[in-house]
Amino acid sequence: YIAIYNNYSQEIFYNYRDYIKWAKNEPKIKNISGGVGMYSLSGYGRYVTYVKKAKSTLPSMPELEKAGTAFSDSLDKLYPIHQELHDYYKFEEYKDDNLKKGKEQHQKLIAALNESLKASAQLDKELQKIENNMATTILKHLEKNEGRNSNNYIKHDMLMKARIVMLMANKLDVHSINYAEFKKAVDDYSKTLDAFDKNVKENNLIRLNELISKAKAFKRDSKNFMGKITNKNSYGSDQNLIGTGFEIMVEDSPKRLLETYMYFIGEYKKGSMPYKWIFTQKFAH
Repeated sequence: YIAIYNNYSQEIFYNYRDYIKWAKNEPKIKNISGGVGMYSLSGYGRYVTYVKKAKSTLPSMPELEKAGTAFSDSLDKLYPIHQELHDYYKFEEYKDDNLKKGKEQHQKLIAALNESLKASAQLDKELQKIENNMATTILKHLEKNEGRNSNNYIKHDMLMKARIVMLMANKLDVHSINYAEFKKAVDDYSKTLDAFDKNVKENNLIRLNELISKAKAFKRDSKNFMGKITNKNSYGSDQNLIGTGFEIMVEDSPKRLLETYMYFIGEYKKGSMPYKWIFTQKFAH
């Protein structure tokens, strides 16, 4: 399930985002020279096979299996029309019919992409639920056996950061993010960081001061970013888009939050702490 999500959720997202940006309400020949924003989905078949095998593997996980099957089925529906139009534009077949097929299939493609996006979001939700439960269980186990030490605070801190970043994953723009969910994640992170900071000060853990400083910057930027979610004029046109290269690098921007999060991923990987796969197996690119 993680494999099919990692390999195709973002591909579908980018196809939808860039195709819509190009075609808008209807494709036009005059705009084709700049590219139509359609990227190949080849090779998806083997992942569909993986999902079918996983469904029959114990233990049974009904909600995950349902979400995984729905995403797999949506790819089965999307692939034929997507591949047809991908080749249609790539090999310039639109010149033969003056874009007739492109216009006729436009709404069908949008509907299929929307269905896959919806299924992808539900699969993401189920995977996040499982990963969060696993991480929480591991943290409780470590705390019970080792006490609440600095390493466990770091793990907990990373888990809370991941929750915030994941809420920005595969969103067309900043206004697509669920404000209530984002606010709760930031509030929970603030509590986690306050406890972590207290532990560092009480135990005079000077080596973690830089980590705490970066974490406080992440918290500040996350809190400031909340206001951008509801502000329709956050950054202006393309800069509201996430993951396009257009977004600006300011303290409260998605790009800055992701950059800071990647710093923590790098620092985390430098250590010998176990279970780091929790935070890197399924990651918001």
